[in-house]
Amino acid sequence: MRRIGLLLLICAVAAWASIFVWPVIPSTILNKFVWPIIPTSLYPVSRVHDYASRHEAFLWTKTYPEDRSELSCAQFAAKGDAAIILAFGQSNSANHEEKKTVAGMHVGNFNPANGKCYQARDPMLGATGNEGSLWPVMGEDLIANGQIKNVLIVPVGVGSAEIEDWRPATRVFFPRVERALQMLSAANLHVTEVIFQQGEVDAGMETPGDVYLSAVKEIVSALRAEGVKAPIIMAIATGCGDKQYPNMKLVRSKIAQIAEGVYLGPDFGEVVKRYKECHLFGPDAEKESSVLANEIIEIRKDSAATVAK
Repeated sequence: MRRIGLLLLICAVAAWASIFVWPVIPSTILNKFVWPIIPTSLYPVSRVHDYASRHEAFLWTKTYPEDRSELSCAQFAAKGDAAIILAFGQSNSANHEEKKTVAGMHVGNFNPANGKCYQARDPMLGATGNEGSLWPVMGEDLIANGQIKNVLIVPVGVGSAEIEDWRPATRVFFPRVERALQMLSAANLHVTEVIFQQGEVDAGMETPGDVYLSAVKEIVSALRAEGVKAPIIMAIATGCGDKQYPNMKLVRSKIAQIAEGVYLGPDFGEVVKRYKECHLFGPDAEKESSVLANEIIEIRKDSAATVAK
């Protein structure tokens, strides 16, 4: 009885706090000291509603395909010389960079809202934000290498998303990944590479490295359970601007040991000059796009060499 009474008391306090206390506490305090120690299932209703509204607002969203050139998704289905890249994480995986770019007709943007393919141009369909992204330039860099003829980007990133938001168990933003995979499957398309770019938020929150790595393991396991066999590039940032954080340096040192097929990507935290807080100016965005493209090419080369042995 005492346990039941204590549980009811905790629920009552949580309900009261969700109405009167949480709204007046600065978000920086909540992010750093409160949310990391509270199980997701006990998050106050205000936080859950905040995520629900963001999820609803940005889910396949603010996407206006009518001003895009539609492409045949069949051109991206060829095995070997095509790349279908699922990209998610926080703002630098979405549409929050300074410079908008447009790719040629061999670089596409898969829209999870309707399952159609369009010419890749910023802002990319499926991710948050209305500015520039890494993806049209990365697609062009992949094609310029000569080994890949068609590139399809599937971006579902969310600005300011924490690692906890992408943990499948929280059901916050991972449903975006599931939806994208379902729509790809319906179009007879299959992911060839995954790029996860995140870390700036959790660096500032000083999320413990072991907690972060545990969440990454869950994300990788969930992707594999969804049938994604593709290499997963983890572009984990150690910070934002001129400050790097030891918790994320620990994560980067261990990320490639998580599971087979997981690779360490570039550290966006090393970029000092930033556009609008933690985002990238045009030249830096183009540089990181090229780094990611080169990593995809190298992974493919290593995979081909392994198969040939």
